[in-house]
Amino acid sequence: MIKKVKQDKELWELFTKKEEYGPIILDKYGRLSYYLGSQRNAFEPQFSSFLIKNGLNPEYPEGKKFAVCLTHDITHDIDFVCPEMSKTAARTIKTLKKGQFVQASILPFSRINKTWSPLWNFRQIMELEENYGTKSTFYFRTLEYAGFSYDSTFEHHDCAGFRKGMDHPFSPYNLNTGKEIDILEIPLSVIDAILFNQMHLDFNQAWKLTEKLIDTVEFRGVLMVLWYNIYQGNYPEGNYLEGDYLEFYKKRFQCCAEKDGWTAS
Repeated sequence: MIKKVKQDKELWELFTKKEEYGPIILDKYGRLSYYLGSQRNAFEPQFSSFLIKNGLNPEYPEGKKFAVCLTHDITHDIDFVCPEMSKTAARTIKTLKKGQFVQASILPFSRINKTWSPLWNFRQIMELEENYGTKSTFYFRTLEYAGFSYDSTFEHHDCAGFRKGMDHPFSPYNLNTGKEIDILEIPLSVIDAILFNQMHLDFNQAWKLTEKLIDTVEFRGVLMVLWYNIYQGNYPEGNYLEGDYLEFYKKRFQCCAEKDGWTAS
């Protein structure tokens, strides 16, 4: 198959991400922005479509049409051990502004009892997902506190979709060695932070894009989703287990179930 792909220069360079080997402008993590690259439609898995046309026929348990992989990144997990007082105060003020007076009254004591912190919501997440017959994986990224700066996520950091034109697991190809790398990469398609923070979408726009990606992988692809347990950064902080965030999360479950998707962690 590799030999066949090499005959199509554009497809081969998309699959190997050749332009990312020596780009002029990178961010501080060494990543090339989607908007500075040559890939112009991240929402279509061009390479996976080629594989399907050439005999790829993935099968999923229970005869399901496609797969959904659920993950959660916990990047601020140091707060679970010892929440900073300034952050606790900020969360308390935001909660008061929302009119959530009971929650605001216990937040200042979350430094004493971690279960009172909105960050400590793993059991709630597990119970919610169990209602839909699913399980997810939680990743605690503690290396940043040891001085490491890294990002192993294979997705555009500023645009949802299919960075390599792939919506199937694959073995990456190293152009420097001319060989495949002996790992299995599951391409990440949707991250909440990218939808709401990097792409600046509102809930309606974010859902339309998410639904489009679900419709795309419906034909024997894989939709890998990463959702933070709580919003952090430049966008409004909010627990996705409440309000519009919760409805968005539930809607994704319902849509994937209706389209006969198989969900795993």
